[in-house]
Amino acid sequence: MSSLVIAVELKTIKKGKYVFKQGDESNSCFIIKSGEIAIERTQDEKEQLLAVLKSPDIFGEIALIMSAPRNASALAITDAKLLAIPKDVFMDIMKENRTTSEELNILMIERARPKRN
Repeated sequence: MSSLVIAVELKTIKKGKYVFKQGDESNSCFIIKSGEIAIERTQDEKEQLLAVLKSPDIFGEIALIMSAPRNASALAITDAKLLAIPKDVFMDIMKENRTTSEELNILMIERARPKRN
């Protein structure tokens, strides 16, 4: 766990700035320490709000697990402080900690389910 403490970087994102954009390469996931982040996807030239996340939510992990480009954009809707976890450290945590891996699997399933109105 000490390698996690060394590898995690605190990032400050100003309101209105993107953490990443849809299609970007995935090299980190993020845990929100403070602030709010909107997850948005552009599809058929229309912007779609998928979620508004706040502390202690995690985001950006799906692209790491799938080794794929970002499937959505993350926009700071308030000033935010984020803990950035590099891909290699995140993947090591997933391999070494079954409980964390299972919890993230559940989270990804919940996010993939269609929202009911």
